[in-house]
Amino acid sequence: MAAQAKTRFVIMVDDARRELLSVREMPNSRSLTIAPRRGLQAGGEAFGPYANLVGQHFSVHSSLRTDGYTITQTVELAGGRRRKTSAFVRPQGQMFLWPIYGLRSPTLRAEHYKKTPHSKDDVVELGSFNPDFSTLLHFLVVTGKTTTPSILPMPPFNLTVRNFEAFDVLLFHTFMHSPSIQQGSFAAFVTSSGTWGKESPAFQIEGGAWSFSPSGLRTILHQGLEHLAMKHALQVMDLYGEEGKLLTQDQRDFLAISFATFSHLPFEQAMARTGARSG
Repeated sequence: MAAQAKTRFVIMVDDARRELLSVREMPNSRSLTIAPRRGLQAGGEAFGPYANLVGQHFSVHSSLRTDGYTITQTVELAGGRRRKTSAFVRPQGQMFLWPIYGLRSPTLRAEHYKKTPHSKDDVVELGSFNPDFSTLLHFLVVTGKTTTPSILPMPPFNLTVRNFEAFDVLLFHTFMHSPSIQQGSFAAFVTSSGTWGKESPAFQIEGGAWSFSPSGLRTILHQGLEHLAMKHALQVMDLYGEEGKLLTQDQRDFLAISFATFSHLPFEQAMARTGARSG
């Protein structure tokens, strides 16, 4: 059976394509499967100590129960364990607009980010960056067909749109002017707590959540950006000892500034435009 065509979002690192995520429209054209490429481990409160990550994907489709949309996240760990979370979203009038996830990428130099596309795939090039100077952050948003035209650019994000039969996919990406590290950070936007197997969620928003408005999306993306940047700062501090004690005061001051500096361009390209050098 021939593989179904996918839309693959890629960026160049060290002169090689690195895949950030893929989107596949299902044969009925009424649902999407979205697969972010992440590190080979998952961690945090839900998973305990770092666990081997086998796969992760989101499905997006109209709800079978009522007027609305269901977004289901499935994370598969080594050993066959699967954890699911979901978001049920009700449209506001004709508007359906929901952020699927936000991701601060690691260096992207690991081999599993190298993916050779099939000939029928739609490959979306997002430019290039140098992880030694910049950190890539992106948010993946899904919209209804009538909602997309109302979405305006949101600095410091670049906006890339891909259209499908029932939905549109919007990728917002930006760069933090701080070197990437080996560990990334991921956040999904859900309306229920995660479950293992067939258990019921411990928490869920009764009746789901209302769709975001364009102004609400702007707010949540900037809040998400601050959250992912703070996680990056904490992880960098851990790399240099408790509370960064192995750093000089000048180094700590520089890191504090860089964590708050975002641009639609990576650091080295932004410096080139001003005539400065990154080294």
